[in-house]
Amino acid sequence: VSLFAKDDGTDSLFLVLKGEVRLFLQQGKDRVELGVAGRGDVVGEAEVLEGHGPRGYSASAAVDVDAVEIPRLALLDVGEAQRTLLKFLNSVRTQRRAALETMSDFLQRW
Repeated sequence: VSLFAKDDGTDSLFLVLKGEVRLFLQQGKDRVELGVAGRGDVVGEAEVLEGHGPRGYSASAAVDVDAVEIPRLALLDVGEAQRTLLKFLNSVRTQRRAALETMSDFLQRW
């Protein structure tokens, strides 16, 4: 089951409650695994926080998954809880961006 595909619109992010979500890029018949998101992980946050652009990768359920979809508009109502959530999501985005850069460097050398 697909949560979203590369180049989809970016109007929400997902919080994984149960199971695993595979993050990947598909080019023709080749599939590059970017990682796995599990319980407590957030996927799709980068484009939502930046407020523009299509999805940069695809996400699909690896096993039975329960996830909460959080609309971008819900994040714009900046109360205390939203500020805390946005701070957390920004740290996730920073960590994921660093990991993707490391993987990209590796794949370019490979």
